[in-house]
Amino acid sequence: MNQAGVALIVMIASAAFAALMIAQMLGLLLRRRENERHAILKRARENALIRDLMGIADGTIEPDAAEAYRSASSNDLLHAVSHLLQLVRGSERMRLLALAEKANVLAEPINQLSHGRPARRVDAMRLLEHFAVSNSISALETVLASDPVYEVRLEAAATLARMGAVPTPSRLIAALEMRRRPATRLHEALFRKAAANHVFELARLSRDDSLTAIRPLIVEAIGSSTDLAHANAGDQDPEVRCAALRAARRIGNPVASKWATQLLLDANENVRIQAIQTCRSLGVREAIPILASLLRNSSFWVRTRARQALDELRPNQPLREGPGGPAQ
Repeated sequence: MNQAGVALIVMIASAAFAALMIAQMLGLLLRRRENERHAILKRARENALIRDLMGIADGTIEPDAAEAYRSASSNDLLHAVSHLLQLVRGSERMRLLALAEKANVLAEPINQLSHGRPARRVDAMRLLEHFAVSNSISALETVLASDPVYEVRLEAAATLARMGAVPTPSRLIAALEMRRRPATRLHEALFRKAAANHVFELARLSRDDSLTAIRPLIVEAIGSSTDLAHANAGDQDPEVRCAALRAARRIGNPVASKWATQLLLDANENVRIQAIQTCRSLGVREAIPILASLLRNSSFWVRTRARQALDELRPNQPLREGPGGPAQ
């Protein structure tokens, strides 16, 4: 083949390649344009649906007269109502929840709670979290009681708590295997939520010796009651005594100052430190003599916390270092 033939082949191949690239670019542009058109139409449908739902929620539109609402898919309706529930309160919120139940939009996420990967089940919970109605609460309680994955059960408990439907403490302990698993601050947060409606059950559980690992968390959770905190101040477990003192600080009730002062001389170092912190927080000036004696305590941290407490309780009487150690 002569050079002219080779050159012709190269030119044809180049032209074909260029045409192919142009066709691909045109295809991409057309696809992008089509996607943008679909996105615009989708936003328009979403906005129309939001307007209909807001009108239904405030009573200005009847559901049968709301075209965007009647033509919306269950999935679109679910996400639109979920979005609005984060923005509205009172009667409008109740109307939206009733509308969601009537339209049965929760069927799919509830079904997802028992299918697929754990991450998918958790995603379904986070969607249901905005719908504090009987169907979703009952479904989440089932997950808490029977899901084979611990992390999923834990997320179900947290979701129920955020929905204002936290289970009883006994059910939480059983479902989350708290008798054998390490205690966490999430467990304490769940107990605090439960304390609003189950404080007496928590008080009973705080005396259950089989719950050694979580008794301190339970005591802190029931700290909304001064009497219950005081009842645990003399417990044999130093961690429980520490928890009672932390609860007293959170209460801020001066009634706790008497027994908190007594714990300044506890045999356990951590209890003494917590007692100092509590007396400092409550402004217990009656504890000053004992705090001054703790400046010579064998524990560095007890001495440090006592010094800080004295600095606050008697600011006009600074400490002086003498030959025998810190003095008043």
